[in-house]
Amino acid sequence: MQVSGPMILFMFSYVETHRKIMNSRVLLQWFEYVLDWSSDIKMKSRRVWLSVSGIPVQAWSRDTFTNIARAWDSSVRLDHLTSEPTSFERTRILIDTDQVGNQMYEVRV
Repeated sequence: MQVSGPMILFMFSYVETHRKIMNSRVLLQWFEYVLDWSSDIKMKSRRVWLSVSGIPVQAWSRDTFTNIARAWDSSVRLDHLTSEPTSFERTRILIDTDQVGNQMYEVRV
């Protein structure tokens, strides 16, 4: 799963599988470098889903949600319900952020 920016976390069900993959160096065909996870690894950003509600139907567009994501200077990935909504009640936006903690923000558009 993608953890942060280009960082990807692989989880193995079995230690033997982990050893085989790491010893084969097959991941180095796809990635610049491969490391075992350590508590010393620090991430510069993290990916979070913003839950967005209260957007009027007439403003429901990719541009609106891109403008919301700009509050975090972030790249955008929209939930599939944004482009193919079954309801205009809420949607989600995936952003990369260097913000930390469980803070709540209100962004007005």
